[in-house]
Amino acid sequence: MQSIEFYAALTRAVREGLAQVLGSETARAVDFYIDPSIAVRDISKYTNMLEKIFGEGSRILETKIAERLFANLNLTFVKKDGYRLPNYVEEAKSRSS
Repeated sequence: MQSIEFYAALTRAVREGLAQVLGSETARAVDFYIDPSIAVRDISKYTNMLEKIFGEGSRILETKIAERLFANLNLTFVKKDGYRLPNYVEEAKSRSS
């Protein structure tokens, strides 16, 4: 899969994951403060920004975003202990190549 397609799937997953957990209005507010394109450029930075806003609750968002990413890429998602969003993004990227 071309990287452009992967990053489009990641951007869509960020928006979908936030909306599923927070609702569409709150997700749009989060998009205002944390541009989803940051996730494409630096997933660790994006994850850290989520954590600054939501604290431990960011783990729920990270998991939902990861689930949506895997679904967007037609991959099977398996939740793994100790994994954070950057780990899932790397796994999805390697599996979709």
